[in-house]
Parts: sequence; C-alpha cells; structure tokens
Amino acid sequence: MCGSTLRVPYDFIFAPETGELEGFQLDLVQGTHLPLAPNADGRLPCERLGLQLGLWGGTSAVSVGRGCASMRRAERRRRSPRSAPSTRRARGEAQRRVAELEAQVRALQKG
Repeated sequence: MCGSTLRVPYDFIFAPETGELEGFQLDLVQGTHLPLAPNADGRLPCERLGLQLGLWGGTSAVSVGRGCASMRRAERRRRSPRSAPSTRRARGEAQRRVAELEAQVRALQKG
C-alpha cells in the first residue's frame, strides 16, 4: 500500500460494487498497515480522530461517538429525493443558520 510509504496512520477502503469496507492501521514497528477489527457495533475505529466508519444502507458512513454523522451527498439525494420547493426551503434555512453562526463568531472575535 502506498499509505505505508506515506506513513498514513489509517487507511480505509470502501468498494461500492461489493459493499465492502476495510480498514487498516499503520504499525510503526513493521512499517506496514495491519487490518482493523470491527468493534462491537461492527464499525471500524479510527481512534486518533475519534471516529468510527461503518456501512449504513449499503453505503459508507462516518460515525462520531454513537450516531451517524455523514453519508455521501449523492447517496442522500438518491435515497430521499426532495421536491424543488422543499430543497430551496432547506437551503434557505441552512443559509440563514450559517449567517447567524458567522455573526456569533464575529461577535466573539470582537469580544
């Protein structure tokens, strides 16, 4: 693996064709990546980042703690198509929330 040459501490591979997810951790002594064993929840731990990777509905997902934090954007769209008005509404709400958070950050920076 090129990750060993680059000394990448963790290496994860998801094959959408087969639905397989593999994880490897760099062994500094051997200089190679060793397979990660799934935890009790069936997820692959990435302790350094405090994340767990697993499969959710046939696609890869990242878990932070116990919940699922992320799924590929295209997969989310495919699984739950929205009408154009609801998508625009959600986008507008998200943009308003971002503006609120940016204002809070600016206020804290002026502090």
